[in-house]
Amino acid sequence: MSSDLDVLVGTTIAEVNVSDGMNDIQFVTTNKQKFHFQCCGECCAYPFIETLENVKDIIGQEITAVTADYSDIEDGDDDGITNCVFYTIKSLKGRCFIDFRVSHNGYYGGDLQLINQPYDNQYNREPKWHPATDK
Repeated sequence: MSSDLDVLVGTTIAEVNVSDGMNDIQFVTTNKQKFHFQCCGECCAYPFIETLENVKDIIGQEITAVTADYSDIEDGDDDGITNCVFYTIKSLKGRCFIDFRVSHNGYYGGDLQLINQPYDNQYNREPKWHPATDK
């Protein structure tokens, strides 16, 4: 199954940034192209990045593949569910892992979406970016 992150294949990553709260992640290529991905959820869904690992393994490297593995976790007594997507961003040097999750009541979902730029109004502003580190 493909994902919006597939757009990174063939690019060389210069830096990876995250927003406060890690609800957004940005990949900047060596030719200054920026790819902004945002945790997006439907009504009654809470999307978030649980962990980000091995960022250093894709810095300065060409991305050769992106894969996604899916699983669900039932949230015990409250009839909730958490969808988990484990993204692997591969380079010749190694692999970066993004553990993306969406907690919801079983009827809604979400995903990590590529956001179009520029930021054109008061509701669509660019986040304050920070260099990504393993979390």
